[in-house]
Amino acid sequence: MEEAQRLAKKLELGFPVVADPELALIRKFGVEMQGREIAIPSMFVLEAKTGRVTWRYIGETMFDRPKLQPVLQAIEQAGGTPQAVSTTPAPASP
Repeated sequence: MEEAQRLAKKLELGFPVVADPELALIRKFGVEMQGREIAIPSMFVLEAKTGRVTWRYIGETMFDRPKLQPVLQAIEQAGGTPQAVSTTPAPASP
């Protein structure tokens, strides 16, 4: 969990990041990849005040990811403020 928090801080993310080594959330959200102990690529947007899932995207393949615009719209509709994002990877630490 500490590693996830360090990465979130380094990337200046404006939302919480969680680690799930026991797969509890993966199983609760129903996104465990059959026969493997990893999640299907998926994204969930939760309402800021209630924590209710207001939008979800569950990929059909390992490489399936949502388009950026629907994600930003879902965040805004859930009461969040979409941040400008970079699609360029962060430089490696020395």
